[in-house]
Amino acid sequence: MAQIKIGYAKVAKQVDIKGLKTGVWELLQDVDGEARKAGAVQVSFQEVLQQLPSKVEASQLPDVSFAYCFISLLHLANERGLEIADDKDRLSDLRVTMPR
Repeated sequence: MAQIKIGYAKVAKQVDIKGLKTGVWELLQDVDGEARKAGAVQVSFQEVLQQLPSKVEASQLPDVSFAYCFISLLHLANERGLEIADDKDRLSDLRVTMPR
C-alpha cells in the first residue's frame, strides 16, 4: 500500500475568536446601515470578508481563515438572530439578514 502524505498544521493557530466576532459584527452593522438607507436589509458575507482586514490586527490576519469567519458568523447568528441564506445569483456567497 502506498503511503499518502497529508498536509496539516504542525503548530496550533492562536486566533482571538472574541475579537474576530466583534470585527465581523461591526462590519455587518456598518454594511447593514448603508444597505438600510438604500432600502435593502441583506448583507453579502463576501463584502464583509473583504473589509475584515480593517478590523483584525495585522499580526492575527495570516491565521484568520474563512472557516474561522464562518464559525464567528454562525455564533453571531445564534446570539443576534441573524438569518443566513444562500445567494441564488452567486453560488459562492451568503446573504445575511439582520433583524429589524
